[in-house]
Amino acid sequence: MCKTEIAFQPTRRQILAAVVSAGLIASSRPVIASQTDGYKTKTFRARAIIKLNGEVHLKSQISEAVDAKGRTTIARKAPFQSTVTLDFEENSQFDNGFIDCTSLLNVVEASSDIQVDRHLTKTTLREECQEVVRFSRTSKRLLTTGLNAPMFTAEVNLIELPINCTFLDEIVTKKQVKVTEKWSLSDALTSRLLSLDAIRDGELVACLVDADSDVAQIELTGKINGVVAGIRTTIEVDGKAQLDRKAGEIIWFAANVEEEREISERAPGYKVLAQVQIRKKQIDALTSGESLETVSNRLPSIDSASIRQFQSDLGHFRFIADSKWVTFRDNGEEAIYRFIVDNARIAQCIVTNMVDFEPGRQLSMDGFVADVKTSLSGSSAIVRESSEKVTSAKMRAVRVESHGRVKDVDVIWIHYHISNDEGRRAVLAFMLNADDAEVFGAEDSQIVNAFELINWPKKLDSQAVEQELAKSEKEKATETKADATTSSVPKISR
Repeated sequence: MCKTEIAFQPTRRQILAAVVSAGLIASSRPVIASQTDGYKTKTFRARAIIKLNGEVHLKSQISEAVDAKGRTTIARKAPFQSTVTLDFEENSQFDNGFIDCTSLLNVVEASSDIQVDRHLTKTTLREECQEVVRFSRTSKRLLTTGLNAPMFTAEVNLIELPINCTFLDEIVTKKQVKVTEKWSLSDALTSRLLSLDAIRDGELVACLVDADSDVAQIELTGKINGVVAGIRTTIEVDGKAQLDRKAGEIIWFAANVEEEREISERAPGYKVLAQVQIRKKQIDALTSGESLETVSNRLPSIDSASIRQFQSDLGHFRFIADSKWVTFRDNGEEAIYRFIVDNARIAQCIVTNMVDFEPGRQLSMDGFVADVKTSLSGSSAIVRESSEKVTSAKMRAVRVESHGRVKDVDVIWIHYHISNDEGRRAVLAFMLNADDAEVFGAEDSQIVNAFELINWPKKLDSQAVEQELAKSEKEKATETKADATTSSVPKISR
């Protein structure tokens, strides 16, 4: 596979030769190199609209059936459609053949409407997360995180497009090519462009289809079998790009991107067609006034970049945890979270809301130990240790760790009773195989330290509501009278 490169700077003799050779690309100035050993930086603004249509593939919650190739069988399919709008500015730097990359994004707009079956979900990026950092120091895809606050997984998904705009300019070759001539993208570039961890086979091929002194038209096609977080995925691209030859950048890109991803422990599988439209233009600086240089001392580490915000709007609690945690179920009374590493379930956490105590009352450690023993009766579990502390979120947490065996497997249970001074309380129950204790590490401690109980919404007082409505009507009548007094003032037509 040949390396991806970019358009050349011709001599006068080459320009004359180009006139003779039909369709020859000849740039009047050098453009950004696709692969160099030098350090590169660029700043641009992009607006992308992505429309997705397809189906979500769900597995059975009872059967672990797999097909002849070892893939999880599909128990149910659900129709899926979505529209994503993303408008952002980006200041990026990368080196070492796309391996080392850092980008600072100033997000102007990010929203999505997602419908699965008849369930509609709307997501908008929160104001505190409009400054976004994307970076990598490994061959795997870029990590996305908020500069000022942890992001929800749904917010991260808003930023991670099917085509990564950071590397869009790199599809252009610096070799001298004629109309209809093709060149292949490197695996490194393809992985970055499609946000893959690895490529098993296939390639993306670019072709010059037309060119004049100002712009060049490029087609990008190909089929890739790749891997994302250990999950096999197939991506087929059929796209067109427009190169501004004087600016040396791709200013427009549109493509149909078909993707089929297998079911994993972390998420359902899917088969989807994404219609991607991107407009992009170089700018001098981010309008926020920030740059990678000005925020260099605030950039997150690789470990902190994987932290995500979790919140139960039904259960009225929140916490931050590693992105390897995924929400499995949440009905308000009980929420289930799973810790997935390399597509293997390492641990599970069940959060259960308990009946409120009166303010100031707390459950004793001995009382909670007794409750845990009762819940584990019949499993030959033995309480190994118990402790009590006040967390970083100012919650009182009682911890009980138990060990036992279930179906000849050594199991560890870690129970927490978390409460606040207002009487709100919840129980967190972690369960994992003893063999996975090292991989699990202190995940329970991180979640509990950040765990917050949000007070229940206040119940509506019907009498107070009626009084408020009457007050509102009186104020409205007063405003109407005032408007009538000033009605002689000419109105400006709009």
